[in-house]
Amino acid sequence: MNKKVANRELITLPNLKNYASRKDWETACWYKILLSRNLLDSLTTFNERHNIVLRAAAIEEIHSGKTYKEISGELFLSPHQIRQGLDTSVINVLFALI
Repeated sequence: MNKKVANRELITLPNLKNYASRKDWETACWYKILLSRNLLDSLTTFNERHNIVLRAAAIEEIHSGKTYKEISGELFLSPHQIRQGLDTSVINVLFALI
């Protein structure tokens, strides 16, 4: 159930008791948080959002076939920062979504 308070939408996270595992509950909560821009903005700092954007851009560039060196020149990151920030499992999951 969603409520509006002072023109801001508040979301209610799913009840943990309705899920077989904590992991399932956390996944359901994450998807609900993603659907609420206000909540996502409130929960993340400017720097966290900046890092998410850079990681997503780097993954997109890797997917398009660019090298870490090419990506580092475009995003002003070192190849080491790109490797360090992009876990292989994260890349594989995001490739599946593209």
